[in-house]
Amino acid sequence: MRLDILDYDNAMNDFIGIVIRGFIGFNPLLGQIEHSNSVHAGPIRNVQGENPLDQKLNSIEASYVINISAIRNTDFDEITNYLYTLAMNMQDSLTKYFFKSMGEITDATGLAFNAKGAPLSLDLIINMLEKMSLEFDDNGEPIMPTLIVPPTTIEHMRKLEETSDQKKRFNEMITKKREEYFANKRTRRLS
Repeated sequence: MRLDILDYDNAMNDFIGIVIRGFIGFNPLLGQIEHSNSVHAGPIRNVQGENPLDQKLNSIEASYVINISAIRNTDFDEITNYLYTLAMNMQDSLTKYFFKSMGEITDATGLAFNAKGAPLSLDLIINMLEKMSLEFDDNGEPIMPTLIVPPTTIEHMRKLEETSDQKKRFNEMITKKREEYFANKRTRRLS
């Protein structure tokens, strides 16, 4: 069977896609998001209800140039560098798109929280959690949302010391949300 250029290009594109998804799978944020190909031009309805949010599907692209001689000569170091750099460029594009989309969704749902320049504190985190609905496991333990912050913020958060008032306020908030959650769960009816 003769392999023509189109077959080679398609096979190479498939291979590059697999490699990029593999690298992105190691990202702590993007690795948790399921990959899917879309065959429609959008938009996607990400917020239902009275004030829906339809978001345009954007093409997410990355590029990097490799010298053709690296492919011709099977220069594995150069090809590996090409694939890695291409994957990191794609990761940067996906991360920017993720935060842009999530910003629009949190604004549309009323879950955006503006600290107005205040430094991150446990009080701000509790204020943010009070605006959100929480789910609980069968033992009544809260399933806390994932907080996505840069590494410097994580270090700052580790240094925060909880006061007795903050602990009391947090526990009261969790108790109230637990009661609301299980009260709503008991009253749901399947149609």
